[in-house]
Amino acid sequence: MEGDSASSAELYALVSALAELPLAQGFAVTGSVNQHGQVQVIGGVNEKIEGFFDVCRAQGLTGSQGVLIPVGNVRHLMLNPEVVAAVAAGQFHIYPIRHVDEGLALLLRRPARDSRPCGGAARTFVGTTEGERGK
Repeated sequence: MEGDSASSAELYALVSALAELPLAQGFAVTGSVNQHGQVQVIGGVNEKIEGFFDVCRAQGLTGSQGVLIPVGNVRHLMLNPEVVAAVAAGQFHIYPIRHVDEGLALLLRRPARDSRPCGGAARTFVGTTEGERGK
């Protein structure tokens, strides 16, 4: 992983390691992250989606594979018809993400934001119990 486009993936991997919770497999992640956790637009989004789709198709589409992209890149999507058809059929997914909390919730299969106030702002966390660690 390298470059700004990998910063969200690096953050998800770091949180997963610190929380001792595995990330869901079958996803590709792209997007840079600012200091507020907002996932920002990146270049080459079509090529990244289509490249991961090709890998998934070669190994067999399961319906649980997909790509997390910055929501700001949705307007740039010009995907080949095979990808569009697979998305329409529910065989492949594209998840537009605004904030890293959304990506964490998807990849960790749990909410990543605590709604209890903390100094006037919501706290971001990943809660675990001893029984959940390392699963």
